[in-house]
Amino acid sequence: MGKTNIFSSGTNPIPEIRKDLEIIPIQENENSYLYFQDQRRYATPDLALRREAGPLLSLIDGRRSIHDLKQHVNGNATQKDLLEFIQFLDRNRLLESAYFDDFAEQTETEYEQSTVHKAITAGSSYPADPKALTDYLDEAFSNHKSKLTYKKPRALYAPHIDPRIALDRYVEAFAPIKDLKPKRVVMLATSHYSGWYPELYEVKPFILVNKDFELPLGNIRRDADAIAALSKRDEDYGIATHDRAHRMEH
Repeated sequence: MGKTNIFSSGTNPIPEIRKDLEIIPIQENENSYLYFQDQRRYATPDLALRREAGPLLSLIDGRRSIHDLKQHVNGNATQKDLLEFIQFLDRNRLLESAYFDDFAEQTETEYEQSTVHKAITAGSSYPADPKALTDYLDEAFSNHKSKLTYKKPRALYAPHIDPRIALDRYVEAFAPIKDLKPKRVVMLATSHYSGWYPELYEVKPFILVNKDFELPLGNIRRDADAIAALSKRDEDYGIATHDRAHRMEH
């Protein structure tokens, strides 16, 4: 897939700032910044601009050109300076530009072609180091007091919350089956991001993830035969074989 060039026109309208970004004012020591949070993980991570850039960002609305911006900024900023700033934003995937569209599609395509789903919250919601994670879980489960046991569990209805906030809820759910060694695990989970792709999921709401799951304590291999069988029935049961909506999921 070819790469589209970064925005470079002085007279064409500048692509607007992406509407799906969250711009958060933050304070660090004596300095104020605007932090860009991108749930879809396209933008450069941990990117922030000085808060003084706010008024200029508000002018980037999809209608004004570099030439138009020149009339609204400090006289010391040249047209070249403004273009370099716009190109910085574009290069970091903050604009609704052709470059961004190309980058996003390539990112999604690469994920769909991959055979592995990585543990994207390892190292933040829980330890990424296997030894540290084992100690973390052992301590949590050893402190659990429940004596509940189930001889033949068929399903588990577990909480969906960051372990850093309520690890005890996970322990309460999983403790009764911690020694279970199932032959197959079927995981049903919510997609938080399917709404970004209505053309893929509006009539096919059941997303089949055809990937192994890479975890700090080892990989969980997919049941390739079962997935292949389900894929053949996609029209009958509303199954989507495009799994890009799960790229950002944990």
